[in-house]
Amino acid sequence: MGESLDRNGVVAYIQAYESPDGKPVDSMAIATALKASNADVIGILLSLTSLPAIQISKKSIAQWSLSKEGGVYAKSGSPEFAVLSAIPDEGIAQAAINASLGKAAGRAVGTCQKEKWIAREGKGAETRLVRTASAPTEDVTQQALLSLDTQDTKALEKLKKRKLVEKKTVSIYEVTPLEGKADFGYLYELVNRKLETTLTADMLRSGDWEKAAFKPLNMAPDAGKYPTAGALHPLNEFKAQYRYRIYLI
Repeated sequence: MGESLDRNGVVAYIQAYESPDGKPVDSMAIATALKASNADVIGILLSLTSLPAIQISKKSIAQWSLSKEGGVYAKSGSPEFAVLSAIPDEGIAQAAINASLGKAAGRAVGTCQKEKWIAREGKGAETRLVRTASAPTEDVTQQALLSLDTQDTKALEKLKKRKLVEKKTVSIYEVTPLEGKADFGYLYELVNRKLETTLTADMLRSGDWEKAAFKPLNMAPDAGKYPTAGALHPLNEFKAQYRYRIYLI
């Protein structure tokens, strides 16, 4: 029952979909809207291609996701913002930051310096860290991790370099009406309707052929597998192998 409901849900979404930019609906958009996996939607779309109403085309896209470390930062905040939050207006000794944040302090301080969010004052044991005017007041790293879909390529590559996100190539399928059709028409009706495979004499006599829906025929010249053109008799096969061995000698 679940599969039937899922199939009807996909069909209903396809028919109701209105593209804001004119692009066809794809399996990833359907999966996101119906809270399903892209693989499950693709399976349903492949089954729908047997109906004379839609056609699909495969496409590869880049998909970004949080790494294990990125997931921790997205949930609890980044260590660099923890450093910024620990620095008062008058600054603080780096030793105090190291003692407060532990192992994460070193890399976090380095990130803040690279972004020019903090500056060092003094030397050696008297080194102090102070916030600069460009230091953010919000955790920009955490915000970026929570909104990967809105980040540009440069920002994503920067997060990838820090091993906070991962880039994967994902296959999706775009759905368009069957060639020669303006829209998806009676797709929903076809899903719940038996498709005829053969035009019979009874259909012609009764006129039912006019209302019947038929499975599309595969007219491709290279479709299917060619049968083998016979086989050698075991004795002739032995002779052929024997001649070949003699030839090699």
